[in-house]
Amino acid sequence: MSLEPDRAGGGGALAGWARLLRPPNLFTVPGDVAAGVLLATAAVGGAPDRRLFYAIFASLALYACGLLLNDLADLEIDRIERPQRPLPAGRVPVAAAVVAALAAAFGGLGLAWLCGVRTLAAGALLLAMVGVYNFAAKRHRLAGALAMGLCRALNVWLGASLVGFSAAVRLAVLPPSLVVGGYIAAVTYIAFWEVDDRPVGRIRWLPATASAVAVGLLLRAQAWPAATIAMAATAAHAMIGRAAGRLAVGRPGQIGRWIRGLIGLQAAFCAGSPGLGHLVAAILLLAVWPASALVGKRFYGS
Repeated sequence: MSLEPDRAGGGGALAGWARLLRPPNLFTVPGDVAAGVLLATAAVGGAPDRRLFYAIFASLALYACGLLLNDLADLEIDRIERPQRPLPAGRVPVAAAVVAALAAAFGGLGLAWLCGVRTLAAGALLLAMVGVYNFAAKRHRLAGALAMGLCRALNVWLGASLVGFSAAVRLAVLPPSLVVGGYIAAVTYIAFWEVDDRPVGRIRWLPATASAVAVGLLLRAQAWPAATIAMAATAAHAMIGRAAGRLAVGRPGQIGRWIRGLIGLQAAFCAGSPGLGHLVAAILLLAVWPASALVGKRFYGS
């Protein structure tokens, strides 16, 4: 099930692949890994090495696999309810989507293996949870939201795995990973509500609530620049919630904005520890946020 009501669309094979892979949301993937590794290195010392880039591309590949599996798992339903989707419409052959999903899965695991056994294990666990979400959990509103949130939390741990899972790392990474996972779980829960063609109502404030938890964590750690970024992200998420109003299927777009809003939290956690590298990573992510919104105006994103 897509996280937004599908938009009618045409186009050829390239447009079909873009609708399957949702380019705007690919921008939200590297920040999970970056936050995980920076939080972990801040806890034990040291600095990221080139394996960070392998881990980011591994995460992107596994995310792409999950997107393809999403449409493959829903193929029979889409034939009836959303025949304009690329697979039932024939703009992307089903066999090609299967091959691409397998290539993304094995490519992601291969890149994770280059980072070490810990990262390979984290990648395999993430891929397993992607499968659980697509083929079982997403049929149920709460289970689907929790499974999607867990996928995102595991993505943060994929980055942390480059450093290890010592007690110090676990203490540093667990709360932010739960915030990231909780935020996406909240957005997913809203998306399920929206797909049912029901007004969103008060649950539209769930993402801003998750962001506010991040502010509290960063203030407690006296990470003032990071807390400021998190406050700005919280305000943005609240504005999206206010704009959503009584959102229903006829008004798509808000879910994609919420998903891309995750970048603000990622930037906050990257800036949560002192160091020039942490600040640079946060600034880069903040620059990516509006870029992803611009891409979202051109391509389907949910």
